[in-house]
Amino acid sequence: MAPSASPPARTRVHHLYLAVVAAVVAGAVVGLAAPDFAQELKPIGTAFVDLIKMMISPIIFCTIVLGIGSVARAAEVGRAGAAGAARRAAHRFALQGLGPAAEPSGSRRVPIPAPGGAPA
Repeated sequence: MAPSASPPARTRVHHLYLAVVAAVVAGAVVGLAAPDFAQELKPIGTAFVDLIKMMISPIIFCTIVLGIGSVARAAEVGRAGAAGAARRAAHRFALQGLGPAAEPSGSRRVPIPAPGGAPA
């Protein structure tokens, strides 16, 4: 008989997920039940959002540095950059060709009224 697979152990991430859901529900309940009290809590929420904004730039910087540092050879970085630039150029070229084709003819013409008030 094959051994039964046990369910995966719950990690701290699962508990964090539940805590975030509980906080969202609690915030909604407080906002609906006691809006005046919820307004008094606004500085705490603003400070939290400011702290998150403050962390975004260093996280992005570290992600980019670690991504570049993990590449074994600099040629791979250059090749990836050249491929990205080529894809961007190809997309721009294709969109510039498709843009006028998708636009109905004459739609950019704006009637300019003559000095007498009738369109020219």
